[in-house]
Amino acid sequence: MEEKTALVYLSNAKQQIEMAKDIHEVKIIRNKAITLQELAQRQKMGLKMQNDLAEIRLYAERRAGEILKETELNNGGRPTEENPFPEDRGLPTLKDMGISWKESSNWQRIANIPEDLFIKHIEETKDDERELTTIDILKVARKLELKEEIKETIPFPEGVFDVILADPPWRYEHPISISRQIEQNYPTMDMENIKLLSPPFHENAILFLWCPAPMLKHGLDIMESWGFTFRTNAIWDKTSIGPGYWFRTQHEHLLVGIKGDFHPPDAKLRYSSVYQEKRTEHSKKPLFYYDMVEKMYPDGKYLELFGRGIKRKNWTAWGNEIIKEEGDGN
Repeated sequence: MEEKTALVYLSNAKQQIEMAKDIHEVKIIRNKAITLQELAQRQKMGLKMQNDLAEIRLYAERRAGEILKETELNNGGRPTEENPFPEDRGLPTLKDMGISWKESSNWQRIANIPEDLFIKHIEETKDDERELTTIDILKVARKLELKEEIKETIPFPEGVFDVILADPPWRYEHPISISRQIEQNYPTMDMENIKLLSPPFHENAILFLWCPAPMLKHGLDIMESWGFTFRTNAIWDKTSIGPGYWFRTQHEHLLVGIKGDFHPPDAKLRYSSVYQEKRTEHSKKPLFYYDMVEKMYPDGKYLELFGRGIKRKNWTAWGNEIIKEEGDGN
């Protein structure tokens, strides 16, 4: 490839992207940019030329994301009252457009980056003589998404608490099937955002942290991020097997960590590390564990983090799914 060819392409590409109204037009520009960038790498035409071509690719992906956000797609599904013939509306699918779900998701995330921040990232990367990539611009998008998720959390209660029971809304990367996605039962949170939370813990406190088996490492990371040192764990045997890639999971961990000067319970109040009770509703934990914690630490100031359902007497509950007080029949 001659440098002149690349320069001519660069001089026209941005304008063509801005004027593009059709996803296929943008894809042609993007694919050509990728081809020319690969040629520039092979012919050792220098980082500047490669980054100039990568910039066109990013602008094309951003424009593709904008178009996709404005495009009504045929996502299939069962008929509804509003949409009785979901397969017969004449709407395009991503497959019709020759786009994968991942590409669609990534391009729309790039399109969500404010234009000034998008341009700033490109300019700073080029000024620092670093390689310009889609992966790095997606990291910019990710940081913005994390900030938005944190902003949407509800305020923590006043005061400080020394006995905490937490059931994080885990976000799984690979749900076994759509029907088992956690988001169908309650809103989830990104792992990094859970770690960034600053609940009102006393300087001397104990944390009981529910943790599904596949999330064990993340649970330990969260505990450490919140300032607790892992001490032990208990097991809830749910008596019936659930889903799983490696094992059909039948249990859940209850991790225990402390911070500051916090003592174990009296010897007569130390429970078995295994408790058996049949699972019921999704994520609902046995009342046994609330009773256990209260008996272990009868003088504690109790806080339930990520509470779902009924707020228990003597506990302060924080979460977006507290539906009523214990004993409230309404």
